[in-house]
Order: sequence, then C-alpha cells, then structure tokens
Amino acid sequence: MTKEKLTELKTKIKSLQTTLEEAENSIFNELRDSLFDENPTLKKFSFRGWTPSFNDGDPCKFSCDLNYPSVNGYDSGDAEWEDGKEHSKEKLKETEKLSENVSEVLSILPESFYERKFGSYGFEVTVTKEKITIDEYDCGY
Repeated sequence: MTKEKLTELKTKIKSLQTTLEEAENSIFNELRDSLFDENPTLKKFSFRGWTPSFNDGDPCKFSCDLNYPSVNGYDSGDAEWEDGKEHSKEKLKETEKLSENVSEVLSILPESFYERKFGSYGFEVTVTKEKITIDEYDCGY
C-alpha cells in the first residue's frame, strides 16, 4: 500500500471519528432535553465514571455507573437522600422510577462516549436543564 493511500485512509478514519463524536454529543443533548421535558418532576441527575488505579492484577478499565444515577438528590446506588432526611414512600417510589428512566436513557450511548466527553479519571457529572457540572470523583481504588 502506498504512503498516499495510508494517509488518505488515516484522514478518512479521523473524519469518521469526528463525525461519530459530533453525533454522540448531539444525541446526548437530545436525550438530556427529552428527560427534562418529559419528566416535569426531574430537577437534576448525576452519574459517575472512573478508571481504577488498582484492580488486583486485572486491567484497569474505565467504567461508568449508569445503572444507579442520582436523581433529585436521591442516590439510588446507596439508597439514600443527599439531605439525610426521611422522605415519603410516594416520593421515594417516584424518584426510583425517574432513576430507572434516566438510567435507561443514558445507557443508550456507549461508555466510550462518556469517557471521551468527561475523561477517564474519576468524575461525577451533575445535569440540570440549564447546565452540566463536572466534579472530581474518587472511586476509592
């Protein structure tokens, strides 16, 4: 294969990667907007991603915890409210349903999207209708 052909193929791959990243960003924004538009009680949600620095000899791979997003201050993974207060069973049930919905929607995009968009080290992304905030997160290992 000629050098020119290799350069042409590399350029084509780079263009396709850029197109994919733009499409995934657009889809994420559409998903975010739909979540808030279709769920008037949804005020915010957050999720975490990280690459462990130690994995007991196994490869340290990026993962994103989309199965248990925090919704409106309720951490479904830890089953606790960030304000530490008791809430009604109805509110808990409603919030858990919202959490399941957010999880299902966020899981449409591959983890590689979240790693490219937010980084591979520990992060916690909080999303409201108005903005996205990214904070550091330490997975503990």
